[in-house]
Amino acid sequence: MELEVGVKGCIPEQFQDGNLSQVQASPKKLPAFLLKRRRKISQACVKERGQLKLSIHLQGRRLKLYVVEAKRLMGKQDRVCGSFVKVSIVPDTSRKCRQKSRTILGSTNPVFHEQFIL
Repeated sequence: MELEVGVKGCIPEQFQDGNLSQVQASPKKLPAFLLKRRRKISQACVKERGQLKLSIHLQGRRLKLYVVEAKRLMGKQDRVCGSFVKVSIVPDTSRKCRQKSRTILGSTNPVFHEQFIL
């Protein structure tokens, strides 16, 4: 397996070069960050609360994420909300790679035009 994208601090140091040959096949010997289960999102959880338009580009070992806009966003009780976008690389045990856009208040169609480099 090869890791194409990595930012120092987001992936444990011994795996930052993308070489996972040190990882043992036995589940008991895998590093903790590889054993952690990912959260599954079911269709029932998503319930058409809007759309997000974004662009993703890979440049070398950096991932560029450009958040353009969102459309038809609604809060949990079908009211206008403050909107923002959170971005992170999974797994991110150190939380160093988490980034957040500015908050746009009172709009169901916020325009962000923000770029994140991960």
